[in-house]
Amino acid sequence: MRFVAKQASLQPLNDRVPFEQARELSLRVQRDATVEVDINRFSVPWRLIGDPVQVSVTDGELRVHHVVP
Repeated sequence: MRFVAKQASLQPLNDRVPFEQARELSLRVQRDATVEVDINRFSVPWRLIGDPVQVSVTDGELRVHHVVP
């Protein structure tokens, strides 16, 4: 009932891509060669220990990018 008056002005999305939720994090690789996102730990190459990384989380996919100092 609340939005009945506005319903006539709504338009379908058709071929538009739905809104994508994404998170970008700046983290440092821990001494056990992992990065922690929320409560989960993800392994990364041991040579990155102590280095900064960029982590992007989108659509259930997590990507870790090494940031060159």
